[in-house]
Amino acid sequence: MDVGGRPAQVLSEFYASVFAQILQASQSVSRQKFEHTIGCVRNVRDAWRQVAKDPEVNPTPPQMDSISAGRGQTGFDRGGLNEEAAAGSRWNA
Repeated sequence: MDVGGRPAQVLSEFYASVFAQILQASQSVSRQKFEHTIGCVRNVRDAWRQVAKDPEVNPTPPQMDSISAGRGQTGFDRGGLNEEAAAGSRWNA
């Protein structure tokens, strides 16, 4: 939070809220509450995806240029990685 400032604080509060919503949904066995919580998390996920695609906010590091060509100096073969995986996302909500 020292580095992330206010956005990090807001995200921390958001994740604490999500956790509380999950507990409430679990206690009340409420599908509607779970679906609402999932929707909230998806909104944040989609926002992160947009940020990841913005070249002004997230420029491609030089080493990624050679990887995106298929096989770079690292010897890493993308073989079947989709755009999301190439951007580093491992979430699939």
